Amino acid sequence: MKETIEKAFTSHILRYVGIALISGSIVHTGTLGGGVTKYIVFIVAGIIAFVVGTIMEKGKTKINLEYILISVGLAIGVGMVSGGTQHYFDGPIYASFLIPFGLLLGYITYVFLEKRDQLNKKRIVTMTIVSLGLVVILYGIAHTLPVIEDHHGGVHDRSH
Repeated sequence: MKETIEKAFTSHILRYVGIALISGSIVHTGTLGGGVTKYIVFIVAGIIAFVVGTIMEKGKTKINLEYILISVGLAIGVGMVSGGTQHYFDGPIYASFLIPFGLLLGYITYVFLEKRDQLNKKRIVTMTIVSLGLVVILYGIAHTLPVIEDHHGGVHDRSH
């Protein structure tokens, strides 16, 4: 069956909106007070959108549950990096962990998904060390930033 431009667009937008919902929800869970349930619902909606878009793109016969789970892990990792980067100044302590661990999750799931034969202990250990180093750097920078009011009206004290 020939793929229509509408189906390709729908698949594309579902995957990217899914990642955006995951990204925004993960970062807002840690940077905004209250409303955690709302963000969990958005994370689930993002995962569903991403999975539906992925199935539409790849076709049901070309993917399996493992592929979907690893793809969702990659989407969450990308969302952690994206959300943490966008909101670093709103919640730098939280983002100091979110960005590096998202990078680690994204890297491992990407290599597992795309170049599985190249995923080995040395690569995992190296990326873990890089991610931990990034935590130290971002966490150190976070403690030098002044207290600010974020774009959602919350005030963040970085003294602890």
